[in-house]
Amino acid sequence: MSEPQTTTATAAPTTAAAAQPETTPAAAPSQQFIGDNVLPDADTVYDQRKTINAAPEDVWPWVVQWGKGRGGWYVPAKFEKALPEKYRSAPTIDPKWQVLKVGDKVPDYGLGKKDGDDYHLEVAVIENQRALVYKGERLGMDFTWALLLETPSGTEAATNGSSADSTASATETVLHLRFRGKSQQSGWKAKVTQQIGKVTDGMMASAIFPGIADRVEQQEKKAKVAA
Repeated sequence: MSEPQTTTATAAPTTAAAAQPETTPAAAPSQQFIGDNVLPDADTVYDQRKTINAAPEDVWPWVVQWGKGRGGWYVPAKFEKALPEKYRSAPTIDPKWQVLKVGDKVPDYGLGKKDGDDYHLEVAVIENQRALVYKGERLGMDFTWALLLETPSGTEAATNGSSADSTASATETVLHLRFRGKSQQSGWKAKVTQQIGKVTDGMMASAIFPGIADRVEQQEKKAKVAA
């Protein structure tokens, strides 16, 4: 996991289709990514990346259908076998979860309710095969959580062959998880919420990184056998 750094697009509905998490150098303060403008004054930033041996168009559908009540949280297969079936994540791409648009709300796990409503993440930005950014609020912290698809060189994954680098590295995708938070608290309370953000981000990455890799690789193996 990367060490913590203290440092929109409008989209129509979109339809979508192995290694350990990599520690990457901290982004320069001026470096901006898709979705950063949703919470421009963030006081907490965590970046984690993982290279997946699959093209962006094969990784993207798994990113789109992620979430509670959808494709699940992608617990790694070796752990998921011990869970009751109703808690297991989807093993395949499901068309009914392949549509998301800005403003859609995806259920999130939380204790109790917030303002009488269940916890959720709201889609803030979506760019096909490139970026899905959620925003939310939890325990006194406003935050964004971005799932960005990049090339091995660190540039954004391109669509429609618009990037030579993307085309040359079409069999590899870097999944970049970027958490940005702004505490509503001050003093020690702010530090506590920042640590909660760090732990939550680590938990998400520990599941989604190997979980997506497992599923994408199994899908590609089956496709090769069928061919």
